[in-house]
Amino acid sequence: MREIKFRFWDIDWKKYYYMELWNDRSGDTFPSKNSPQGKLKHPQQFTGLKDKNGKEIYEGDVLAWEGSKGDVTFSQGSFRVLDTTSIADRYRPISVYDLETAEIIGNIYENPELIK
Repeated sequence: MREIKFRFWDIDWKKYYYMELWNDRSGDTFPSKNSPQGKLKHPQQFTGLKDKNGKEIYEGDVLAWEGSKGDVTFSQGSFRVLDTTSIADRYRPISVYDLETAEIIGNIYENPELIK
């Protein structure tokens, strides 16, 4: 079972806050008690996967692998990468093969130039 973790982009401070979720006795889910109270937007979920360097992959990360690159998103019931280096932009599942060579090179908020 993978960890359910999120990061949120703070639009004022231009940085990420990472937090885990916890469940109360009723089964409701809440952010961790030490969550900041700022303007947090754009929740991005941890995929449960790590890149070739062991860095956790979240939605919104930009991955590079074998001459390709793309950003991670949740689509069609799974985490996928929008491969922006192919002739036609296409979503592809993140596979174990990709993770052997994939590296996080940035994310869509701090490095938007990577996905253009």
